[in-house]
Amino acid sequence: MAFFQVYVLALPYDEVQSRMHRNLVIVSVLSSLMILVVAISMVLTVKLARKEMCLTAALVKQKEKTQQLERKSKNQSVAFETASHDIRASLAAISGSVEMSINENHQGSELATDLRIVQSSTKYLQGKRFKVLQTGPFRSTKIT
Repeated sequence: MAFFQVYVLALPYDEVQSRMHRNLVIVSVLSSLMILVVAISMVLTVKLARKEMCLTAALVKQKEKTQQLERKSKNQSVAFETASHDIRASLAAISGSVEMSINENHQGSELATDLRIVQSSTKYLQGKRFKVLQTGPFRSTKIT
C-alpha cells in the first residue's frame, strides 16, 4: 500500500462564496462601465463628425462665395480700366484735333476762340478723369 502526500487548502464555504460573489459583482460593474464609456465615446465621435461636416460645408460655401466676389471685383476692375483707357484715348483724340484746328485757323477768329474753349474743357475732363482714378475705389497703378 502506497501513501501519497496531498495538500489541501480548506476554506470555510461561506467565506469563499462571498468573495466569489463580490468579485463577480466587481467584474460586472467594470464591464458595464467599459461598455458605457465605449457607447458614450461613439456618440460623441458621431456628433463631432457631424459638426465637422457641417463646418466643412459652410467653409466650402464661404470659399465659393469669396471666389465669386473676387471674380466680380476683378471683372469690374477690368471694365473700369477699359473704360478709363477709352475715355483717355477719346480725350487725347479730341485734344489733338482741337490743337490742329487751332493751328490751322487764324488766331483771332471766332472758331479759334471756340476751339480754345473746347481745348480747356478737354483738359478739365482729363483732370477730372485723373482725380477719379486717384480717389476712386479702383485705385490702380496701371491706369494713367
